[in-house]
Amino acid sequence: MSVRPALATLAVLAVLTACTPSSPGNGPTPSGSQPTATVPAEPPVTVQQPPPPTGSAPDAPRHSPGVPDPTAAGPLNQSVLPNPVLGFAATVGEAQEGEYNPNGTWVHAVDPVAQSREAIPACATTRNTPPAAAYALAATYADPQGRPGNGLALEFASPADAAAWWQAYTDQLRACSQPGAPIAVTELDASADRFVARRAFPTGETWSETGRLTGARVVLVLIAGAEHSLPALRATLG
Repeated sequence: MSVRPALATLAVLAVLTACTPSSPGNGPTPSGSQPTATVPAEPPVTVQQPPPPTGSAPDAPRHSPGVPDPTAAGPLNQSVLPNPVLGFAATVGEAQEGEYNPNGTWVHAVDPVAQSREAIPACATTRNTPPAAAYALAATYADPQGRPGNGLALEFASPADAAAWWQAYTDQLRACSQPGAPIAVTELDASADRFVARRAFPTGETWSETGRLTGARVVLVLIAGAEHSLPALRATLG
């Protein structure tokens, strides 16, 4: 979900941007960006910063030049993400555009507030902002052909927060499955705690994705290709 790494920024807005899968760490993640607001240059304005979203963590990752990103985030480490995933194995991530600082492993901590927002695709207008995770960990995968995959684990402050976020995520997937939606989601099978789907990107690529809600935790995984069995993909999350 990441699921850029991270199903790391799983970027989706009204139009989802997919990266070219030229390397294991370069592919779409369960992520979506928000429209950029334009602020007039004149007259000068004072912007009141809002309080941190619910669930934000005081020790959210801060990128420092030359300092590798952490390999764990709170209770999240590589053990919470599946490996392998239908022929895709964990692989050392290499950032393509400076979106994170590689640490020599296949997982890295990411900003939980940003990932909570960006992971949700945008196919329908909503007035409710779901809770943000307290911790987030992204993962990178690759298959023998070098096609990429991405994973994202989100740990929330409570099961209720996780359930609210999950509802927002799956609601948007349902909206994306409707004719004319800016993001093409097909074969969607979503329940209260699991989903599988295909996601077609504007570049013409199709990815297969799955997710699971367990208590206060959500795990998302996307892998390149449309040939994967969705029931088998669902089973990789237990």
